[in-house]
Amino acid sequence: MKKLFIFFIMAFLSSVVVVSAHDAWIQKKGADFHIIYGHGNKLESYDFSKIKEIRSYDLSGNYKKVTQENGIIREIKDPAMLTMFFDNGYWVQTTDGWKNFTKREALQNNLQIVVSERSLKFHKNYLKWTDNFMKPIGMKFEILPLKNPLTMKQGDILPIKVLLDGKPVENAAINTAESHEAVTKTDKNGFTEVKIKEKGFCLISAFIEQPLENDPDAEKLFLSANITFDLK
Repeated sequence: MKKLFIFFIMAFLSSVVVVSAHDAWIQKKGADFHIIYGHGNKLESYDFSKIKEIRSYDLSGNYKKVTQENGIIREIKDPAMLTMFFDNGYWVQTTDGWKNFTKREALQNNLQIVVSERSLKFHKNYLKWTDNFMKPIGMKFEILPLKNPLTMKQGDILPIKVLLDGKPVENAAINTAESHEAVTKTDKNGFTEVKIKEKGFCLISAFIEQPLENDPDAEKLFLSANITFDLK
């Protein structure tokens, strides 16, 4: 009985990590940029209305808002960085798994809630580099590379800083595309280092949770930020 209980707890924790670690990012395919949701090679469909804002930055730090259609961005002229705010909505972890419901919707459907959360995702895709990109751009939650990630090679160490509301955040969990488990956490200055394990497409994510007050639809706010870039 004790072994069965431990197995249930481990399975539950695993499911929490798997769903919470999902990312949303922009990746070029052919002539277009596609907005992708999932983790690693496991991609999933999503509601396109969750894509709230996309910006295209030049090397001077100037930006313009761009649009997407069915998760595809077309006709962008030579961007240096693309950013995105993706509102993943409300989720509940129930005894039947994760549901894209609010807490009130789950209760109306007589579901047993383990945890309820609001999920917001923030993304940066680096295509060219300027040291201006080491400065914050005003996202609620964001990662700042402290070196040019486009010059990284397999095995190199990339220093990063993680900001929440423009201030360094401690104990943000850092993941990569290769693992659901945290590879490191930020210190009190929001700083940590990440080893680049693979060539080609690279994704580094940061995750934090905060209690939500005065929201009848969720108990926690789950924030994630990621950066992506390609290594030759």
